[in-house]
Amino acid sequence: MTYAVILAGGKGERLWPLSRENRPKQLLPFVNNHSLLENSLDRLDGLIEKDNRFIVTTEQQKNAINNLVNDKINSLFIEPASRNTAPAIVLSCLLLAKKNPDAVVVFLPADHYIPNTKKFVESISHAIEYSKKHDSITLLGVKPHFPATGYGYIEYQKNTSDDPVGKVLQFHEKPSLKVAQSYCSKQSMLWNIGIFCGRISIFLHEYQKYTPELYAEMQNYIVANDAQLYSSMQSISIDHALMEKSDKINVVPVDFEWFDVGNLEIFLTLQQSVHSNASSANVIEINAKNNLISSSSGKIITLLGVDDVCVVETADAILIVKRSQAEKVKLIIQELKKRNLDQYL
Repeated sequence: MTYAVILAGGKGERLWPLSRENRPKQLLPFVNNHSLLENSLDRLDGLIEKDNRFIVTTEQQKNAINNLVNDKINSLFIEPASRNTAPAIVLSCLLLAKKNPDAVVVFLPADHYIPNTKKFVESISHAIEYSKKHDSITLLGVKPHFPATGYGYIEYQKNTSDDPVGKVLQFHEKPSLKVAQSYCSKQSMLWNIGIFCGRISIFLHEYQKYTPELYAEMQNYIVANDAQLYSSMQSISIDHALMEKSDKINVVPVDFEWFDVGNLEIFLTLQQSVHSNASSANVIEINAKNNLISSSSGKIITLLGVDDVCVVETADAILIVKRSQAEKVKLIIQELKKRNLDQYL
């Protein structure tokens, strides 16, 4: 038995103004009018059946997600508040343990784009089979295609046998360009893409061992169903809470195209590359190049003498940002909150 849980509680603040609190990035039309969340579920077709698929998300997003994909999943696991990935994952494991504690569960983010579904299915299938036979939390790690500074890295020890699964030695935070270049020259470094699996019983054992307070708090929450208990839990990632401490972490090296759709520059670039023939008649560029433009109003957008910018126009907001500064769009969210302009969030 194998379950899949999609982690879909993120707000997507770096994709503002396209992404909003009530319509975060994983729900936006992306490729062929399908959202990132729908694409994440579609990749599981033929691998994990609908009745064994679940989504963990927040109270705020549950209705929008349910309306979009309720025909592709069993049900939702609801967080009263967003507390990062470690609480979301132990909540999912405790709920799934009631069904089958010996089953393997695969955790996948909702905001990734992987064009080659066949390679993805082959890789995750290998990780699932390994987890069935070993007391292991098994990750997918992508062989670096360039010296990325926006991703975490996995350092691992290659297996001497024919099995490509290797022991994880250390997790490395997002590096500087110089450090990332050195990582790319090593055969032992992989991008950490946040896709992993293991038997439910192994996840729960490791939570009890390394984060006993969080484990106990989550058990209390499930019994009491008190939103305040959940909101008071520590906001912490699965990497910091568990992965960096456990000695049961292994990785399957994979070599497929993978994109973490983390900001507007990446989102619009991928959309433009997929829909390369869909240039808008409502955009005029003169002495302007390398610009990314998104407009929902039908207004004509003209650019003169500007390069390397993202222009995003929605019904109630316009954003103009240098492509190199797209990662900092969250600063605008902070300013909107400071000015009590919550209607634009």
